[in-house]
Amino acid sequence: MVTEADFISYTLKPHQIEFCTLHAQRMSDGAKTHSFKNDSLQNTEVYTTGKLGEFAIYKWLKENNFNVIHAPFRDTYQKFDKRDDFQIKTSKGIRQIEVRCKTRNFNPAINWDVCSDCIKPALDYLFVSFNRKTQQISILGWATFNIWALYGKETRKGDTNNNFRHKVNEFNLPIQHLMPMELYKQFVKEEL
Repeated sequence: MVTEADFISYTLKPHQIEFCTLHAQRMSDGAKTHSFKNDSLQNTEVYTTGKLGEFAIYKWLKENNFNVIHAPFRDTYQKFDKRDDFQIKTSKGIRQIEVRCKTRNFNPAINWDVCSDCIKPALDYLFVSFNRKTQQISILGWATFNIWALYGKETRKGDTNNNFRHKVNEFNLPIQHLMPMELYKQFVKEEL
């Protein structure tokens, strides 16, 4: 299981944040998607959080020589593509990565939770946290469906945990039960 020492952190530069904000605006201007958190259309701020997380994962994937065959950065987002996540090629096929990112005013703590509105068995979930005060982005770890099945819990609208009150039904996983990114390299290399 992951420890805080396993988190991979980068301090984002203004031009990197600008790049993510540009893509968030393109998404906001493109195909509209619905927020599971507050039952309204997604806004640029929400998309920016997602793009910041995707940027950190893309940087890490490239630094570690993964064969990225699809990255979720496009010139236009006029059409919604449910497969618009990262895809990496292995000798056994293609793995699809779903990035989940939260923006906070603090660095993440190991006893906090990460969440997702749904869990799909075929996806690898990679979790990221962005500290808006310091511009530090941290890759926390990853989980497959099996990790979710062992340690995940469903929370209902109105439930509270140690750092916030839930606005909707969702699935939560304690950060301490994520797998370290170093193990993701080994996990995928078994398929190379």
